[in-house]
Amino acid sequence: MDQDNQYYPFTLSNHEKIFSLLLTDLKWDLFEKNSFLGNGHDWNRFIENLLRDKLPNILPNLEFDSEADMFCVRSEDKSQLEKIATLIAPLYDNESALEAHIVKYAQYG
Repeated sequence: MDQDNQYYPFTLSNHEKIFSLLLTDLKWDLFEKNSFLGNGHDWNRFIENLLRDKLPNILPNLEFDSEADMFCVRSEDKSQLEKIATLIAPLYDNESALEAHIVKYAQYG
């Protein structure tokens, strides 16, 4: 865990009062192990479904804009992005916990 980055494993950027939470180390292997590509779009679906379950009230304040090699979510409200980072951080370096969440939340539909 990167103790200097409060948004770990993400990075936060700001452009014209829009904040972006980015993830480029996508842990492809855990997704691939469960028949997903593990790209930014899979992370998008995983995090969006996780939020639907755990923090549905923040979804209207988010704009997902992931690419194949990067997960990205934007908001004018930085605190909403902080909530995502706080939710994902304990899972990210715990392979078994992350894989269990991938199995549950990375599903289509």
